[in-house]
Amino acid sequence: MSGIPAFVAEARRAAARDVGQNATMKQLAQLVEGASDDDLGTLVVAHAVLTHAADQRAAEVAGEKAAAEERRRAAARRAVEARQEAIGRRRSTRVSRLRQQFVPRLILSAIYAAFVGYVTAQIDQGSFLERAIPVFAVCAVTVAGTLLFDWFAYSSGSGLPSSDPGGRLRKWCVGAGGLVGAAPWLRFLSEWGGNGYPDLGPSLSVGQFVTSWTAVTLPVALACGWIIGGMITVAVGSNADPTHGSRIERTQRFLLPLSWLGPISAVSTFLLFNWSQLAYWLIGGLGTPPVIPQWNPFLLWSHPVWLIILGTTAMVLHHAASQLSGRAVWLGYAAAYLGALLGLLSLVTNPGHIVTWLLDWAVRSFS
Repeated sequence: MSGIPAFVAEARRAAARDVGQNATMKQLAQLVEGASDDDLGTLVVAHAVLTHAADQRAAEVAGEKAAAEERRRAAARRAVEARQEAIGRRRSTRVSRLRQQFVPRLILSAIYAAFVGYVTAQIDQGSFLERAIPVFAVCAVTVAGTLLFDWFAYSSGSGLPSSDPGGRLRKWCVGAGGLVGAAPWLRFLSEWGGNGYPDLGPSLSVGQFVTSWTAVTLPVALACGWIIGGMITVAVGSNADPTHGSRIERTQRFLLPLSWLGPISAVSTFLLFNWSQLAYWLIGGLGTPPVIPQWNPFLLWSHPVWLIILGTTAMVLHHAASQLSGRAVWLGYAAAYLGALLGLLSLVTNPGHIVTWLLDWAVRSFS
């Protein structure tokens, strides 16, 4: 009889175990809980049935846990495989873009080097190869620099939403580099057409080869514009604020004419500061602007390169404003209004601004 209390306790423990959602098993467990210690028949039957049901339920729970763990592991494997496939596709895209960019740029570099070699050989009476090879070497270095920048800055771990860093911001920066790099050539052509004695600028030695800064400024400036434009694209980001991004774009429709004064200022600087014949013609036809006040902060008039950069910056800020709102809303609004302000200020800080000349001429004509 001493074993009866232990058996009763064991039956009650069986009733307390998880027997699943079967209604009959639950009623049997409740029956055991309400039975007295002397109701051995009920306890014996219930103990066997409930123990079997609890063992089955424990096996089901263990199976469910194992299946859930296997699903989790399978999902983790699929995620890893998806990431590896995405990295592989992006690497393939980067290699393809590298090949697409490398050959055309190398061909353009060869054409430009041949042009420089021919022109400088005619002026200096030197060897074509001696003039062309150093220019091609500089072009090759700049091409390699731009390709390496894109390869590493836009790698699979950079976090960018696109593998291609193209966009309006980069185009405007490359445009500014093109104006800065082409300015010495325009000045060269102006002097050649004016007095027949063009100046190629200071010489640059590459080993035993000698070239000029006029010849290498264009490829270097274009490469700098490309890299700086890519850095700005990374810094600005590509996700506008869901609410304020569209508001900034609507505001910019009214600010666009003011922002466009910036690139017009850059082009005006490029032409009037380097093409003396055009400047003389405008002065003769319109006169130097005497009405609209002119301001020369930080001696900008002595640095046309900075006038070009500041003018282009107005449009860069204009196009970056909406995306900058994704970083911080105040940055987006600040860029929108600062771009328009820079464009407006170019009217009074750039003495070669063609719009300033035209406005001044109109004021004098109708006053």
